[in-house]
Amino acid sequence: SDHDHNHGHDHGEAAPKAAAAATVAPAASAGTGMTAGSASEVEVEVGAEPDWTVSSLFVIEANIDDMPAEHTAYTLERLLAAGARDVWMTPCTMKKSRSAVVLSCLTDAAHQAALLQLLFTETTTIGARVLPVQRYALKRKEVTVTTHLGEVRCKLATLNGRVVNAKPEFDDCAEIARTSGTPLAEVRRVAAEQLAIAARDV
Repeated sequence: SDHDHNHGHDHGEAAPKAAAAATVAPAASAGTGMTAGSASEVEVEVGAEPDWTVSSLFVIEANIDDMPAEHTAYTLERLLAAGARDVWMTPCTMKKSRSAVVLSCLTDAAHQAALLQLLFTETTTIGARVLPVQRYALKRKEVTVTTHLGEVRCKLATLNGRVVNAKPEFDDCAEIARTSGTPLAEVRRVAAEQLAIAARDV
């Protein structure tokens, strides 16, 4: 069912104030599926301003109150496979106090039509909202750390050349835990220790 209510939410963010000498150059954000030189994706470098990347994207969303949960989960998988940057569900209450979910996906312009078509064919909705948004993302880097249990891929996020977020890949840790019989928490602890060392050299 379709209930195209205006939520009144501001999905965008104000861009940082730029000095007159601001320079704008194409950039890529590693690990996000973005391509370098995209017309809608630029890195803003203004003096000492943060060196994040800014992407002009779209959020497609639809309210759904009459579809089984397993069908909704299947649709999220299909949206990701069809090119969505991210997908999520948000519980909500619709008119007549009916429980429902807002099914949302983040996309670029190139995949917008295909994702809308998939929403209409794989869900019960008969309408969807498309909202322009700006995404601010930190630069990311993937490194592999070696532990006595095995190798683990890790993601690092940097801001102005400093690591501000570091995390071992869960899938790698889970696979090592399954094959070695080591508790998952221990695998993650060991990987995090080696990652802390590796992050010093980034």
